[in-house]
Amino acid sequence: MGERVNFKRKNNNDIPKKIKIVGIILVSILVIYIIIKSAIRAVNSIPETNIEKKEAYYKVSDYGSFEEIMQNYNCKVISKDESSGNLVAYVSFGLDLYTGDKSNERHFVQMCRVIAEFQKFKDFELIDTNKNINIAVKCEDTNIVELKINRRC
Repeated sequence: MGERVNFKRKNNNDIPKKIKIVGIILVSILVIYIIIKSAIRAVNSIPETNIEKKEAYYKVSDYGSFEEIMQNYNCKVISKDESSGNLVAYVSFGLDLYTGDKSNERHFVQMCRVIAEFQKFKDFELIDTNKNINIAVKCEDTNIVELKINRRC
């Protein structure tokens, strides 16, 4: 019976401390939310110059010439020769085979599919001497059977 029981109220200073802690947590969450939202908006506003936009435009009937196809894929036609029955075109590609560590293979394959269909599936070769890129495409019937980049078919 030697213990004394204190029936006095707890110190009311604990309540403002709890309110401050909850307020700091809410402000921190709000700041993190704003930063994430800004980062997402910044990423979405970066202009896209890669192949995803070009793949949406794949109606061969919309092209009137080989040059239009190449222009759509940001390429310039320097010269072309069809005297052997197959197209051999010297071009200046808009993209390298790699952008940094990312391969642009899909871009070149998609471009070759459009050209093959436009050419009624005749063999063709695209040569860019400045970038040392040589694309050889071999077709049969209505299919591409071989597509080699920097190798001969």
